This record gives sequence, C-alpha cells and structure tokens, in this order.
Amino acid sequence: MTNGITSRLSLALLYLLTLLCLGWVSFYSLTEWRVTVDRQVNLQMEVAVSTTPATAPEIVAQQQLLQQTAREAKKRADNAIAVSLVSFGFSAIGFLLVYYLLNLQLQRELAERQRAEEALRQAETKYRSIFENAIEGIFQTTPDGRYLTANPMLAKIYGYSSPAELMANISDLGQQLYVNPNRRTEFIRLLQQHDTVAGFESQVYRQDGKAIWIAEQARIVRDDNGKPLYYEGIVEDITERKHAEEERAKLIAILEATLDFVATADLDERVNYLNSSACKVFGCDRDRDFTNLHLSNLHPTWAYDLLHREAIPTAIQDGVWVGETAILSHDGREIPVSQLLIAHKSSQGKVKLLSTIARDITQRLQIEASLREAERRWRSLLENVRLVVVGLDRQGIVEYVNPFFLELVEYTSEEVLGKNWYEVFLPPHQRQRVQEHFLQLQQQGLHNYYQNSILTKSGQERLIAWNNTILRDLQGEAIATLSIGEDITERYAIERMKDEFVSVVSHELRTPLTSIHGALNLLSSGLIDAHSDRGRRVIDIASEGADRLVRLVNDILELERLESGKISLLQRSCNAADLLEKATDLMQVMANRAKVTLSVYSQDIQLNVDGDRIIQVLTNLLGNAIKFSPEGSTVELSVEAIEGGENSEFGVLNSELNSASASLSTNILFTVKDRGRGIPEDKIESIFERFHQVDASDSRKKGGTGLGLAICRSIIQQHGGRIWAESVLGEGSRFYFTLPSK
Repeated sequence: MTNGITSRLSLALLYLLTLLCLGWVSFYSLTEWRVTVDRQVNLQMEVAVSTTPATAPEIVAQQQLLQQTAREAKKRADNAIAVSLVSFGFSAIGFLLVYYLLNLQLQRELAERQRAEEALRQAETKYRSIFENAIEGIFQTTPDGRYLTANPMLAKIYGYSSPAELMANISDLGQQLYVNPNRRTEFIRLLQQHDTVAGFESQVYRQDGKAIWIAEQARIVRDDNGKPLYYEGIVEDITERKHAEEERAKLIAILEATLDFVATADLDERVNYLNSSACKVFGCDRDRDFTNLHLSNLHPTWAYDLLHREAIPTAIQDGVWVGETAILSHDGREIPVSQLLIAHKSSQGKVKLLSTIARDITQRLQIEASLREAERRWRSLLENVRLVVVGLDRQGIVEYVNPFFLELVEYTSEEVLGKNWYEVFLPPHQRQRVQEHFLQLQQQGLHNYYQNSILTKSGQERLIAWNNTILRDLQGEAIATLSIGEDITERYAIERMKDEFVSVVSHELRTPLTSIHGALNLLSSGLIDAHSDRGRRVIDIASEGADRLVRLVNDILELERLESGKISLLQRSCNAADLLEKATDLMQVMANRAKVTLSVYSQDIQLNVDGDRIIQVLTNLLGNAIKFSPEGSTVELSVEAIEGGENSEFGVLNSELNSASASLSTNILFTVKDRGRGIPEDKIESIFERFHQVDASDSRKKGGTGLGLAICRSIIQQHGGRIWAESVLGEGSRFYFTLPSK
C-alpha cells in the first residue's frame, strides 16, 4: 500500500511540473509572438508610410487597413494568450481535481490500511487469547522433538506450571514424554506420509510421573522448497474418556457374558443393541443392524401393550420402571421375565435412549408356585389342625395364631396379633419361667418341649404341651419362634383323676380287705370262737367288707362300661310317674330305716328312655338324699315338663335349663330335694367326678364308694341330658337332671 501511495504522489508531482512547464512555454511563446506581430505591424506601417501613396485617400485607406490589420493581429494574439491562459487554467483545475481525487484515494487507502492494521491487531489479540485460554494444548515443535511454542493448557496437561517450564524441561519429546517412544516415531512417520495426523492416541508421562492418555492432531509446516520447518497442532487429554471407554468395555464384556437379556432402543422403540444372551434367545445375528427390529417383535402382545402403555411412560417420567413381562423366543415360546427399564437422559434432561435388563424367571415362577402350593398345604394344615399354633417374634410379640388357638382362648385375631404373649396369655406365676425358656431356646436351642398354662379370655387356664421351633434368617440368627401345642387340660385332669382313682381305690379296697383279713386271722388263729357271739360279729364284719368290695368293683366296672360305650341303652317309651314310683318303692326300706319320709310329685309324662338306667339314677340320688338327711325330714322327688328355664329357689336352675334346652323345645326335669347339711360351693362341680365326696369320712360312715354320681352323670349324658346340683349350706341340696321329651 505504501508503494502505491508513493507512486501516486510522484505521478501527481510530475503532472504538476509538466503542466507548469507547458503553461510557461505557452505564455512565453504567445508573448514573443505578440511582440513579433507588433513589430511586423509597425514595420508594415513604416513601409507603408515610406511608400508614397497615389492619393491621400489611398493613404488613409491604407493606414486604416494597416491599423485594422494590426488590431486584428493584436486581437488574435490576445485571444491566443487568453486561450492559452484559459487552457492553463483548465489544466490547473484538472490538476487540482486530479490532486483531490488522488488525495481522496490516498485517504481511503490510509483508512483501509488503518482498519487492516486494527483487524490484524485484533486478530492477533484474539489468536493470543485463544492460544492462551484454549481448553486444548497447542504446540509447535521442531522435527527433532523440541518445543518452539506451547500454550498454558499444554503445560497444564503435562503437569507443568507454565509453558516456559515445559519448554525448558522437555528437549526430546519421544524419550521424555511418551510411555512408549515408538509412538512418537509412528506419529512422525504418519506426518511425513500424509502431512497431517488426527486422533493419534498415546500414553505420556506427566511431570509427576503419572501416565495419562492424549490425542494429537498435527500438520507439517514447510518452506517454499517443501522442507519441513516445524510441526504444529493440538493435544487433548483423553484420560477420562479412555477410562470411560475401559469401563464401557468392561460393562460391555459383562453385558455380553451375563445370562440376562440386555437391549437398548430409541424413543421410536427401534432396537439398536442386543447382547449375546438376547441374540441367542431371539435368534439374531450378532453383527446385524438392529434398527429394523422393533420392541413389538420381541414381546407377546400383552407384554408389549404393558410396556407401551405403562412401562415406557413411567420410565420417561421417573427414570426407571420395574415389573414382570414376557419375551418371545425365536421359536415362538413365551418366556416370563423380570424386567428393568431405564430412560437415559442428556445433560439437558431430554430422554435420548431406553435400555432394559430382563431375567428369565421361569424357574423362579415354578419355585414360587411350588412354594405357594407348599405354603397353601401347610397353611391349610395349620388352619385345620386341632392343635394350637402360635408364631412369636424375638420379643414375644404374636405374629401368627391358627383358628384352633382362637377358638380355645375365645379371642379374635384382631385381639391377639401384635400383643405381648407373656403379658396377655400367661398366668403371672409362670411368666418369668416361660420367658427364660424362650431365651434359652433362642440362644442355645434348649427346651424344645415343655408345658405351661395359657389364659383364655374368660380367665380359665388351659394346659398346653408345646413343641417349639426356632426360625432363623440366612445368617443363622433367630428371628422368630413357631410353637405347636396340644391342649392337654382334659388329659392332664384324667391322668390326675386316674392317679387319684388309683389312690382312692387302693384306699377303698384296703379298708374292707383289712377288716376281712383281720376277721379271718382272728378266726383262723382260734383266738375267737366262730360260733360265739363275738365270732359271729367278726364274721358279720368280714361279710360287710366283702359286700363293700363287691359294690366297689361293680361300680367301677359299671362306670367303665358306661364311659367306654360298652353298655347299650335299651330305650323305650316310659311313663315318668311309673319311674318315680318304682324308685321310691326300692328306696322305701332305706328311708324307713333312716326315719326319712319320701314325698313324690309326679306327672304322667311319656318319654323315650332306658327305664332301668333312669331308675338307677333316681335310686342313687334318693339314696344320697336319705343318707345325708336328718331324722324326721322329708326327701322330695318330682318330675315336670319344662319349656326353657324357670326360676328356681337357689337361682341356678334357669341358666342350666337354658343350656340344657338350647336345641330342644321341651325337656323333662327330674328333681331330688333334701334338707341335709348342704354342699360347699367350691365342691358342687367336683362331686360328679370319680371318688369325689364332700367329706372323705363319708365313705366310712355312710358306706359310699364315691362313684355313684359319676355313674349318674354318665347315664344322663348318654341320654342327651344334663345333671347338676344346687345347694345352700345348712339348708339342703337339690339335684336336677333333664331328659329330652322325645
């Protein structure tokens, strides 16, 4: 640009000098020409004057002609000068115009030059800013491996504080930076072969000795002769990317090795990846392009509808969906799977990819079905078994009870579940012992079998024999206890009765046997003469003992046959009044001997019973009433038909009758009333048990075996009736039994 301006200025000056020279020459020539013309005019006038004209007019005419000629010549000369001056003026104006235009062009070129210089300065500043602040390393190196330039990012990538420190410390790139120097050799070979290299990956050492991954992009800068001057390019730290690629490779290896089905798809539900397991199931070529494969091709209709309608929208909204679906194998089999669906989002939060992991749960479903069936069977067993089943956690909180337990304790499940077993169901005096047993069971596995009582809702105690099992988690820690128990209350009572029975029978047998044995010894030893009064008395004692033994044995056998069902009732139509009459006739002698009056209140009521057995009950009750009534008193015997319960003197009859007639419209009520000493309230129920008597001395004084009322209860129960007693101490007792009318 400077050369152009100089040339233009030189041309303008040359043009100006030429114009000035031409103007000066023109003006000088015109002036000389005018002088010459004047001289010629003057000369002609002088010639004309020196020549004598013929006449004066001719002279005047000649002078006028000469003057006119001179004037014209001067005029022409003046015009020529004027023209020259005008031409010179126009030339000057042209020069000024040219000068102005040249000056204007010069100003424009100067402005453009300034703008270009400013743009260059800005470009240099911008380049320097880019160079200094680039997020990639920028370099220029000599072919032999020395740095010419380096930006701060390159120094940072290699672990140096500044480019100057980097260039000062690195003199041979191949040997000092590259983990494998052959990579530098390969890099230069590719540059020389192609002039450019892009994406060349290598491992290099940082200043601290740590190896990192870089990607290089470079070109060769050559001189005009094609000789390499230097290499320039950029370096990117790709360590994280390489690690990510390694992790991705590991993940891909895992995905390829897993037996689960793994797939990815775009938002149009086109499949773009299937792992080996999925390809095997779907019969796909591992290297095929999956873009033409749609999710609907991989699932049965119902499963695809579930994915399309619920799973994919849920995953897009929440990021993930988990559920059970199914896939279709290449041979058309429907395989149940547990499926995880994930929506992958970009940094802007937009879903760009769907991935899924599906696991074949065929075996699991079969196992679950088997477990459900096993659970159903066990639950059915636990729900229907006539045993107590209780599940407790480690703290003794009730987690499960079966219906039989609820039936036994008279609670509902809502009243039981979640309650503390020890506080609600154990008698206070047994709580500590049972808790200790449970603790030892959990810690040491001891006391799998033991017995304890439980409380019903009404407060009754039931004795349970338990078999306990500790439930443990996978780590072997005790988490709960499952106890199965048998209600042995009645069995325990029977065993206790049996023990008492043996004890009582032993006692009852021993007493008459002792008297018989003693009498026989006296007679056999000759100490007493059998024919003497004393001897006969001893024989009578032995006879009474023998009779008592016979009655005892007969009663025991009778009761055993009744309770075992070995005796069949011979039921037939009987009249209640006849039964009362026969019973009183049989007991009249005993009543007379005891000076007791028998009073009968009978009604003609027909009933279907074993008459002999009912008379046996009546005589037994009458015998007891006579034995325990004072002399001169009256024993009353009555029968009546009862519709439900009626009021009784002692206030118990109503509830008993209601219980007895719960399923019957009419009952026949028999009553035996005495005026004896009465029965204590706590012994009212026990008197119907074997060998139970109000006073143990009664068996000796009154001659009873303690089995009569037990036999009566067995007979009445076999008829479908009930027997009970009411009593007030000092006033007497009433014994009732009911029989169905039909």
